[in-house]
Amino acid sequence: MGQPRVPEAVKRARGTFKPSRTFPNAPHPEVVSFAEPPPGMTKAERETWVRLAAQVDPLRVTTAADREAFGLTVATLVQARRALRSRKVSQAGKNSTVRTAFFALSHFGLSPASRTKVQAVAAAPDKADPLAEFLS
Repeated sequence: MGQPRVPEAVKRARGTFKPSRTFPNAPHPEVVSFAEPPPGMTKAERETWVRLAAQVDPLRVTTAADREAFGLTVATLVQARRALRSRKVSQAGKNSTVRTAFFALSHFGLSPASRTKVQAVAAAPDKADPLAEFLS
């Protein structure tokens, strides 16, 4: 198995970006907020969604395509918490539900190790600065 693909933003930051090695038709989806949970969730899932969305939204990493994955992350986390509360698993997390929840959280930058790997999208400026445009 080869090396994982390095994101374009990382290549630009390192100074190793080469236009000939990029995909010109690669999607660049718009960043969206996950403030509102989707319908059909339980009360515990809605509360967890709102709490996690408040942590993820400032990172500016979520797109409309990520909504289902985020929903699965929330549902898995709620299941893992239920399992821990019912004492069906040890606190060490030997249950696959707990491991799956932690793995899913890491994809959204919600674990200490994965937080440094998240590539956040810069916020778009509200207005174009005429002086900055002139000077550039």
